[in-house]
Amino acid sequence: MKRVFLEWCSLFCIVFSLVCLLFWSVSLLSDSEMLGLSFGKQRAIVQTFTRQGAVTFCDHVANLEMIESVKNSTLLEPTATRVYGMDIPGIDFNFIRFDNDSFVWSFRCSLLIPFALLMLLGGYCFHRFRLLRRSLSPFSGIAA
Repeated sequence: MKRVFLEWCSLFCIVFSLVCLLFWSVSLLSDSEMLGLSFGKQRAIVQTFTRQGAVTFCDHVANLEMIESVKNSTLLEPTATRVYGMDIPGIDFNFIRFDNDSFVWSFRCSLLIPFALLMLLGGYCFHRFRLLRRSLSPFSGIAA
């Protein structure tokens, strides 16, 4: 069972990492927003799209301009009471709460990050699969 899991995990991870790499390259060459999805209910909607090699999740695409104006310290109405954010290379997270108890959020991640993580996980699973296959081989204890 472990052998099958490692085999399929390595196959799955390597294939989807290549899909991420392909999608990253296509989204860099295209000027438009690609693969716009929206899911959730009235109060908890999540919208996602890809642009310029990154996938973005947000509560509403129109709020991205509001987040940028708060980050650039432009005055807004309603006033932002709490601003949380993390901006490291490849990942950008923003959460802003306003004085009327509404909030906006966004999460952007470069598609190269899931590519690298899936490729590493796939390589690790393939390595463990090869070690397990060698240890289960009937001729592994016989010297040549």
